[in-house]
Amino acid sequence: MGFDSPLNEFVEFEIPSFDDATRLCLRLALDWFSWVQTYDGLRVVVVMLLPDADDVAALLRSVQEWSRQHNLAGIPFELDGRRYVLEASSPPAAGLAA
Repeated sequence: MGFDSPLNEFVEFEIPSFDDATRLCLRLALDWFSWVQTYDGLRVVVVMLLPDADDVAALLRSVQEWSRQHNLAGIPFELDGRRYVLEASSPPAAGLAA
């Protein structure tokens, strides 16, 4: 995604608890500039996207894996002014090729 793109340069993930939001933020900090923001009683992890075409997909896979590990069924998020829910994925069954 180029910086001249009409799309938003941030993704906001709504996380149920401040502790979980902090944990997700720390995990994402290895690859993205992120922070926890609280407003109107919501905890949101805000992530700045990189100008790489595959950045959104990599970010969503990372958050999806984190949500699976923390037994969260789905994480609401906002991207480009639209709201979505990122469903936790199940790990592949043993012995099956991906």
